[in-house]
Amino acid sequence: MESNENWENEEGTLVNEWYDERANDWRCRIHFDYDDRLMQDLSMSDLLLAESHSEEENVVLSIIRKEQWDKNTHSLVKNIDDADPTQAEKLLTKTRAVFKTLTGQKTDDDKRIVVYAKKTTLGIKKNGDEYKVTPSYQMMIMGGTVRILKPKMLDKIFNANISKEKSFEAGELLGRKRVALRLDATMLVEQHSGVFGYTGTGKSNMVSCLIDGLYKLNKKPNVVVFDLVPEYSGLLVDLINENKNSMICFANQNSIPKKMKLFMEGSIDVAQAADEFVRHMLLPRDLNKKPVREFYQRIYEQVLSNKKVRFYSGKWKIKTLEQFNEFILGKFINIPRLEGSVAAECINLQRDRGSWAKGKNFTLENLILYKKWYKTQPHNRPHTWIMWEHDIGLIDEYIDRLEFNPESGYEINRDQLVDLLMDENGNNLIIFQGDDERSLQRLSKEIISERRGIYRRRANSGVMEPLTLFVFDEAHKFISSKRSGKLDLDSREAVEDIVMRGRKYGLGALISTQRMGQLDSNIISQLHTYFVSKLPRRDDQDKVVDGFGMGRDLLIETFKFHPGDWLVLSNNGTTGLSNSPIHIHSYDANRRIEQYFSSIVNG
Repeated sequence: MESNENWENEEGTLVNEWYDERANDWRCRIHFDYDDRLMQDLSMSDLLLAESHSEEENVVLSIIRKEQWDKNTHSLVKNIDDADPTQAEKLLTKTRAVFKTLTGQKTDDDKRIVVYAKKTTLGIKKNGDEYKVTPSYQMMIMGGTVRILKPKMLDKIFNANISKEKSFEAGELLGRKRVALRLDATMLVEQHSGVFGYTGTGKSNMVSCLIDGLYKLNKKPNVVVFDLVPEYSGLLVDLINENKNSMICFANQNSIPKKMKLFMEGSIDVAQAADEFVRHMLLPRDLNKKPVREFYQRIYEQVLSNKKVRFYSGKWKIKTLEQFNEFILGKFINIPRLEGSVAAECINLQRDRGSWAKGKNFTLENLILYKKWYKTQPHNRPHTWIMWEHDIGLIDEYIDRLEFNPESGYEINRDQLVDLLMDENGNNLIIFQGDDERSLQRLSKEIISERRGIYRRRANSGVMEPLTLFVFDEAHKFISSKRSGKLDLDSREAVEDIVMRGRKYGLGALISTQRMGQLDSNIISQLHTYFVSKLPRRDDQDKVVDGFGMGRDLLIETFKFHPGDWLVLSNNGTTGLSNSPIHIHSYDANRRIEQYFSSIVNG
């Protein structure tokens, strides 16, 4: 391979290639002459080009890890782990000092840079005076030359066959800041994705950047976020304010902050409601400063004034107490801890409550009387106590609902939400916030999987557009493999409908969590794009490795990651390079928001 603008001057040698049964993939080892600059500059984002048996085509290799091999150190200390620590330290220090003196710290004939890599499915083929990226099935030459590709060629390979009009930038290659990684929007949504990393790695920042990227497209999708914490009202504030089809939707009446309720009733001004809402918002440290919060206050006064807040009123329009018993209280066998119970006292209480409610309308006065009657019923047995506590809690909740008298335009039900997601124009951004996971679990089932949910309606009508992405933050609360309560099963069914059958109807899922080990394996195996950062727990690592079907060695470099660094793996065309590790640094959502606030100040 002659030197040109596509690769660097340094040459390596392909030393070995073997099939790694643990990784279920081929691996190879390349040696480069040692050079301090090369050791420092060679990045995990770099790609290598290896000679093949074809004169016109060479094979692209993806770097997994690199290490330094020192002949002197290895010959003097065969097993440094077994050596006396003091003697080993002296020996290594002395060897390094001699090397500096003799070579000026540039090269060393007794050292090698050893690179472990995997063969990709792409190659570089010479076509006249140009080099093009093509699928490759060539065999590499043992002892052949290996070159390091330059940024220009990295851009061609990582973004091969990715249309700029239908994609967006997710970040820049680690160590190659001028090379951005583009993601195909349709493939990312329809083929599903996951963002996995330990606390503090920047998961929410990554999700915010992905959503922002989708809204930079000409044909904007629907995005629905289940935000348990809540934090996306802060990390997506620019989209919420600028997009006329955006809304913050509280999962039920209990989730609405106190002053927000008073604002909806017209009892207090917008500044008081916005102040309370912003103070309860979970913001990153860089944004959690008084001057920045003042900008949030200003923006959310606009958001509230434009009525971009709603509360979910449920799927039922209750008219009678009998309907309340059937649809809200439900059968006692569906109550957590009573599943499958045949307790006679619960059967009797269910029968008696039905008799009392017969013929009565669903009004505040009747519901208060119902509560008084219910409190007189025997509930000293373990099973009846669980049922009684469950039912009284729901009665209290609906008394509060009936006492709440908001102005028109703040209430939205299941059918209205699904109608928005069915609208062919798309561009809806809906952030659901709940005071507990149960309200969001219930809501996910109602708007996705039930008969009048988005999945069933699209399946029945054959509608595939607009693209609609459901984002499940703290996903281990929605698709846990370790919990089996009714609401746990409900939310799991909702996510399953999307990841296993939703692609045909333009529905996709993005799940984000730090607890991969708790997720349902059937669901995560359906995700075709992974964004992975540090995962210190072994069970979380196992879930990633098994879910994507990759070698554990691909995770080695993630332990060196800083916040915002990500290992991207895709096997479906979301990226130009499939089934190979791509190391990027995501864009900074905090910086994007600060720039947005500055643009408001500057007019």
